[in-house]
Amino acid sequence: MIASFFLRAKHWQVFLLLAVFPTIVRVAVLLLIEAKRSSWHDFAPLVFAYRGMMVFWFLCILAWLGSLGLFLSSLGKTGLSTDTPVFRSCLAYSGLCFPILIYKVPFLTQFTLLLRLILIACSIYLLYFVSRDLVRDEKDSSPSFSEHAKYFLFLWIFVAGVWVIQPKINALYGKTQFGSSSPD
Repeated sequence: MIASFFLRAKHWQVFLLLAVFPTIVRVAVLLLIEAKRSSWHDFAPLVFAYRGMMVFWFLCILAWLGSLGLFLSSLGKTGLSTDTPVFRSCLAYSGLCFPILIYKVPFLTQFTLLLRLILIACSIYLLYFVSRDLVRDEKDSSPSFSEHAKYFLFLWIFVAGVWVIQPKINALYGKTQFGSSSPD
């Protein structure tokens, strides 16, 4: 259900979910913190809510990337390999590790640097996988990094990239759902 939402959503809908809504909530929480400045002891619920919003935002980005990656790998052309188990593992690790790092789980504090480095590597792999498969499905060949670097950067800077990548995903999804015609 979530995957079909992200695959059918227009670019402006994904932009609202991944950029506008979290920004509004962050600004609102920061304004609440500023309003309660007289007492520094009452911040725990607001900080918890702020971190919860950050986790929700990150999980939405992971859901978007996961939907794109799994959809694109399902379009896999014969003879072109995909690393779907590695992609799924990176998705799962990122989804589990980010909340642990944000909420600073006490018994894992000595592993924080290692967890962050692995999270960064997994995040980079997620971007690489989606950008590579997007170009692979367009060109029907295994692309070099220079061929999909543009999409990699668009995914990395997703606020701008959603405007370029989501219409391509909509077109590919339309082809698979409605034959060769467009859903619009």
